[in-house]
Amino acid sequence: MSRINNHMIYDFQLTKEYLKNEFETRVRKNPRYSLRSFAQLLNVHPAELSQIFSGKRHLSLPSARKVSLALGLSADENRQLFLLLQQEKGKNLGLDLDFQEDISTPNMADENFSKISQWYHFAILNLVETKDFQWNSRHVAKRLGISQSEAAMGMSDLQRLGVVHINPAPHSSQAKKKLVVASPHLPSAAIRRYHQQMLDRAKAALEETSLERREFQSVGFVTNTTDIPSLKRDIDEFTNKIIKKYHKTKSTEVYQLQLCLFPLTKENQS
Repeated sequence: MSRINNHMIYDFQLTKEYLKNEFETRVRKNPRYSLRSFAQLLNVHPAELSQIFSGKRHLSLPSARKVSLALGLSADENRQLFLLLQQEKGKNLGLDLDFQEDISTPNMADENFSKISQWYHFAILNLVETKDFQWNSRHVAKRLGISQSEAAMGMSDLQRLGVVHINPAPHSSQAKKKLVVASPHLPSAAIRRYHQQMLDRAKAALEETSLERREFQSVGFVTNTTDIPSLKRDIDEFTNKIIKKYHKTKSTEVYQLQLCLFPLTKENQS
């Protein structure tokens, strides 16, 4: 995709300023170009984009991936986008949390991902954002309800494969160590395994978690196969709304929302 302006993402210190520039460039070319049109181009909700522009929220990780794809960013530009994003996120959390400099974390080979494909590997990455998080196996084990050996092994796996890195603190008694988190690009087979494990966790929660702390719903309906792409977009918009409203850093719990859409009927061949 060709660029429509001469301003590169490296010219900006904030993701919102970069996106504003992209939007204003389009408005200068077409005064009738709207925020809604830009949101549609980026495949993000207009309300999310408006809040990003106003500084009320940061660009989410899923939306950042959409922005990168929609704007045709190069590999280096993509690295810069995610670096800016996590720098902003770290400041917002009040934690020393940042992406690695080599945020291009290569497409992780299936054999490597298999080493961090347990559900608790990703739960640990979410746990990082909770209030009073501590990077030690005792704390992680207690919060996730796993053994301390599993927690230690999971933390070690994440560090060994470069998904998490602990930077040593500068020579200061007041300095904190920096927890650096990268986002791996996952192979499709690994994603399937991840969802299989989460479905197993959901079945366990149905039996083990009190009604006050869970919500399970299932609905069946009739639709056309041709409507599925639109339905998927609606589901994506719904999950974005949920994240926007309820994802709150420095909160106390990590929750998993699992939506499953699949046909109960076999494809009609007639």
